[in-house]
Amino acid sequence: MAVPNVHNGFTRVEYDQHVRHLVHRRINPHSLYDEVTLIDELTLYDMFRQPRPLATTPLTVPPTLLQSEMQCPVCLGIVRNATVIKSCLHRFCDKCLNECLRSGIKECPSCRAVIGPKRSSLRRDETFDKLVATIYPDLERYEAAEDERIASANTPKRLHHDDNPMSPSGKRAKATAQVGSAEPTTRRTSPRERCRLANLSTRD
Repeated sequence: MAVPNVHNGFTRVEYDQHVRHLVHRRINPHSLYDEVTLIDELTLYDMFRQPRPLATTPLTVPPTLLQSEMQCPVCLGIVRNATVIKSCLHRFCDKCLNECLRSGIKECPSCRAVIGPKRSSLRRDETFDKLVATIYPDLERYEAAEDERIASANTPKRLHHDDNPMSPSGKRAKATAQVGSAEPTTRRTSPRERCRLANLSTRD
């Protein structure tokens, strides 16, 4: 019987069928498992294993797979001026971590590990900064696009004007309510900034 073509896939069912039709079955002496020899000198692992890529082969990884590793748990943005807590090796933006320490939070925002009183308990991670610069060459533009995407996703969809007609009296009442509830304008914060402030307030 012909040897199965392992390059096109070889399932356990196909293996059992192939072994069942073998006239002379020999346990593979090179295998640590109870498997039949299909190709002399080769185990099933040898038949199916893929060749290792060269060390010089470039590795391509989509940025979306790395985003969680690049994200600061405090501001939820890409880590800037990465600073590592030595006791737990969690990484944050230098500015975000300093704000937490100034607010009296003397523990890791991620795992609650105690941060020592001295600055030596933290260290800068310039290698990580270089990695971020390589993956996100224009970080400002990327985060602006992310903020816009988050804002649009959080904005409720409004009905078309023709789909929700309002009577003249209703329009006057709405205008009166808007005038009565007018408040001084304040500085707008991005969705990412609001998330960061919420995280800080919940930890106080």
